Amino acid sequence: MSIVKTLHQRFVDKQRKNILINEISNMIPSDVTSILDYGCGDGYLAKGISITHPTVRFKGLDVVSFEDKHITTTIYDGEHIPFPNNSFDLVMVADVLHHTENIGEELIKISRLSKKYIVIKDHLCESWWDALVLRVMDWVGNKSYGVSLPYNYIGAKQWNVLFQSCGLFPLTTVNKVSLYPFPLNLILKDTLQVVYLLTHAKT
Repeated sequence: MSIVKTLHQRFVDKQRKNILINEISNMIPSDVTSILDYGCGDGYLAKGISITHPTVRFKGLDVVSFEDKHITTTIYDGEHIPFPNNSFDLVMVADVLHHTENIGEELIKISRLSKKYIVIKDHLCESWWDALVLRVMDWVGNKSYGVSLPYNYIGAKQWNVLFQSCGLFPLTTVNKVSLYPFPLNLILKDTLQVVYLLTHAKT
């Protein structure tokens, strides 16, 4: 496992994170002054995004405390979120929701925290082959860290149903994100990745 972890970190993870930093940075609206990184890990993504958005206040939230934190992070029990509703202009959720048992329940929590926007980076799973590839990718990238792996992948139609049920409206969708170098990109195709910028639907 340690060899797999080392190879993943050296040849895959840093490139993937830097591409995500660029994608998410380009999505952040100009009126955002505060961002919560929900399930932030070590905060590397938020730290990278802060370079292009230096006036934005970043805060991290996670259930695990990492030794090397790049942003100020609050640790919680996974159930009782220690922030009041509408605490942040934008809530960012990067590769977190497919690690939860109930994506809809998590979206409701996230929606309450957000005053204006939500950015979600996750996966699109449209076939059994997609599910198999995503499972292997998840196992390689996360098993050694003790991350929960329920393999909860959904497709574009299911995402849209969840957004509607939570009162969220997509402003921007990037449904092809090339994260992996050759030859991994021949299997880990860009169509498996999606980034949404959402806002609260008007009532």
